[in-house]
Amino acid sequence: MEKLKKCIILFIVVIIIVIAIILSMLAKKQSNIDKEEELKDDVTELIEEKDDNGCIDVTDANVFYSVINSVNRYLEIIQYDVNIGNEIQNSDVYIQYDIDKEYLFNIKTDEQKLEAVYQLLDKNYIESNKITLENIQDYLYEINQNTVLTPIQMKAKYGTNINTYILKAYLNNDELQEKYFIIRTDNRNQSFSIEFVKDNYEDIKQVKFVEGDEHIEKKQYNIFKIESIREEKVAQKYLLHYRDLAIKYPDIVYNNYLDEEYKKKRFGSLENYKKYIEDNKKELQYIQITNYLVENNDNKKIYVCLDQYKNTYVFTEEAMMQYKVILDTYTIQSDKFKATYNTADEQKKVMMNVDKFIMMLNNRDYSNAYNLLDTTFRENTFGDENKFEEYIREKYPLHYRVEYYNFEKKGENIYVQQINLFDITEMDENILEFVIVMTLDQGTNFSMSFGV
Repeated sequence: MEKLKKCIILFIVVIIIVIAIILSMLAKKQSNIDKEEELKDDVTELIEEKDDNGCIDVTDANVFYSVINSVNRYLEIIQYDVNIGNEIQNSDVYIQYDIDKEYLFNIKTDEQKLEAVYQLLDKNYIESNKITLENIQDYLYEINQNTVLTPIQMKAKYGTNINTYILKAYLNNDELQEKYFIIRTDNRNQSFSIEFVKDNYEDIKQVKFVEGDEHIEKKQYNIFKIESIREEKVAQKYLLHYRDLAIKYPDIVYNNYLDEEYKKKRFGSLENYKKYIEDNKKELQYIQITNYLVENNDNKKIYVCLDQYKNTYVFTEEAMMQYKVILDTYTIQSDKFKATYNTADEQKKVMMNVDKFIMMLNNRDYSNAYNLLDTTFRENTFGDENKFEEYIREKYPLHYRVEYYNFEKKGENIYVQQINLFDITEMDENILEFVIVMTLDQGTNFSMSFGV
């Protein structure tokens, strides 16, 4: 009898284990079904992002700049001076030369330059246009010694063997030319080819190309190298991309790269932005990143860059080189700033407002700085914005960092803050004393005056 009871208990335990396993399998199956549905949704979303050519935006920095480097190889070969190259090779004196361009030393004559370019061209592009070494220059973009490639946008169609990239870029000669390139890379032998798009298009999505999965012959000059690009390097490239276009072509930046809300609030017009560039051109030519921060927000990557003058540039990236930029952190107040400000004590609020005013002076943003001044003070002291700008340019011509000293409450919401200003570049050792009287208003609003 006792033995029967043990058998029954064992049987029940086995049944429970079997049921548990079945339930676990069913749960796993449902989980897999859910994941498959999620995957289908992701694939559907990806398909929806493709254009009429079946291409998607390039979002990977390593791929993007590796393709750019391949196109730049064409420029490097065309711009290479064989006479200088021969002098370097034949010289007993060590001459520093970019190691990535040492491949150019194999080119001894102008004829060999054309042969090198011919190796870069797409096979179908050569055949369809009957390109030879004799007529090759008719099928190339015009390049001179000063030509610079400035990328705008890149699309990609990935294949099993061949990846196809469409590059929209500016060729900056004496004048700016908008051009398209088709670059193909071979996944099997790490080679590439280039096709020049002779037709004019208003949009990269309109560019037509012939699909193919053929083998690209690997030659001496068409080796495709995948570069590893760190986020710091991407931030630097964005800042220099903005700088180069802003200095020479501010209308392009204003119409295509400035954040819409920001440019309306900060500048209001192209003319005001051009004035801002002109006022800051001397410093803008030499800006360098001293610090940076990268954030991810709503599937967008945000690069926050700080230059040596403590000016801030916020690049919001949707795809590689497709960005909108904001040139300060005060014109559009972030939720984080508001939260910090609203929970701060009076002295901290005054310091945050002083920082804002000094940032405006460093940015040559005289209009917005003037509007922060107490109405009676600015009208009695300066009369108008132009007189204020003249005064600031004469008395405070540099870029400054702030140190805070005496703080005192003078009345209801009225405070006095003493600060010292130091030249950020440390080229000027003079210390400027600055006494500010500030009235804190509702929210983040305030007005101020200072000793003249």
